[in-house]
Amino acid sequence: MSQAFTEVKNMIRRFKRAMLAAAAGIMAFTAIPDKALAETDYKGFKLPFELTAPENVAVSWMEGNDSENTCTMSYSMNDSMNEWMVKMADPNSHDEMCEKLVNEYKMSDLWVEYQVDWAIDDPENGWHYNEYWDNKGLDKDYHSHVGEWDYIDLGIGSTDKVNDVWLFRGRAINIDPDDDEEVKKSENEWWFGNEFIPGLKNQLKEDQYTLVENEDKTEQYVKIDFARHTVYVRARYVATVRTDDADDVFIFSDWSNIASCGKDEEKYEPLTKDTLKAPDISDIAYYKDDFNGWPQITCKLVVPEDLTTALTKMQAVGGYMSIEWEARVPDGKWVGLQGDWTLKTGDLIIALQNLGEALSEGTDSETKTVLEKGSPVELRARYFCKQYEKLNGEELEDLYSDYTVLTFGTEELVKPEQEPVKEEEPAKEEEPQKEEKKVEKKEKEEDDKCGLCGFCPQPLGICIFIWIAIIIAIVIIVIVVLKLKGDSSDKEKKK
Repeated sequence: MSQAFTEVKNMIRRFKRAMLAAAAGIMAFTAIPDKALAETDYKGFKLPFELTAPENVAVSWMEGNDSENTCTMSYSMNDSMNEWMVKMADPNSHDEMCEKLVNEYKMSDLWVEYQVDWAIDDPENGWHYNEYWDNKGLDKDYHSHVGEWDYIDLGIGSTDKVNDVWLFRGRAINIDPDDDEEVKKSENEWWFGNEFIPGLKNQLKEDQYTLVENEDKTEQYVKIDFARHTVYVRARYVATVRTDDADDVFIFSDWSNIASCGKDEEKYEPLTKDTLKAPDISDIAYYKDDFNGWPQITCKLVVPEDLTTALTKMQAVGGYMSIEWEARVPDGKWVGLQGDWTLKTGDLIIALQNLGEALSEGTDSETKTVLEKGSPVELRARYFCKQYEKLNGEELEDLYSDYTVLTFGTEELVKPEQEPVKEEEPAKEEEPQKEEKKVEKKEKEEDDKCGLCGFCPQPLGICIFIWIAIIIAIVIIVIVVLKLKGDSSDKEKKK
């Protein structure tokens, strides 16, 4: 019997050593710094969004409007970057996002620009990108090495999913007959170049352009024949990371797809009723701030990839797409609403002022409740498209998508005189207290975490792995004891 218990003790001892080794391995794994586990790591920095190439790029020649060569290029961004930009632009989330940059991402500032490269007739080897683009066009002595049509630090125009920019705008070459060659070159360095700047004349081949003089013959302009030549463009994003104790760091995305206009440009296909789907909207909630004393709501919009592609091409030829919002009480009259009307990823904000004013028509001027809290309200949205067959071309028929309709319970809508009057609610219903309870619960959960393995709830203050070891040991002891008793019974029967 004593020999059996000795075997049990040895088994428990070996099991205990194995469990401690496993626990040590788990603790070592959980001690790996967060940065090492980060999904995205750029030049040693973790970014609050995915830095990918512009998802879509399209370009169109403006047919001599603005200048001889001006083109419109449109480009899109991924959902991750777009949502970050929307939150940075929202006054209610801006400070929180900035605090995250400092505390979580270890940077004092971060902003995103983009670069546009170009080629004429040769999309393989005709690009003008050079090593200086990776340092915003500067060498170590801060001399610029980029030409007139080299775009190295363009700012993103808005928080929209798709943005656009004008490229290759005209600039005059001064050819005053009274100036000698040296003066002419010094006044037109963008065209002739210097020891650092390449000069547009040196970037273009002689058969790719002609020079057009003005009536006074004192200026010349570069003209590209888009019927005989094709202009290609590509774009990439550049994120600038600023810290307090080091130089700015430039982080680049890959280059986008190549877009073209002119002789071999892609054919533009407008959207149709069959290809334009209803908006994908969800997560309706009340926004923190009112608008003119009336509540506002937020919701999330998902812009699918095929719609982003279509919108990029549409915008390059002068078209645009917007969202129309309407609301009503059930079986009531639909009322148009004010709100975010451009397509973007993240929270869109819509004001209920027009609905409240429509419901309060005929009431006196005193502050009055026009819709009780919790009353159902229907919200619907559709896309509107203004399209053209080409840039500066024939306008196509206005296009509308089907409606998306959602129902939600409203806040109390009050007709404001100066400021809306709201009844005080019991403390137990206030949202801040709910948040405090959530925080307390989170802190309690963190306090309950095991100090050995780091994730088990440590019942009765003991790690769950120790409990497993104890249970297994008890089972082994019971099995051994029962076996020994069985052996003893067999021996007595044999006697």
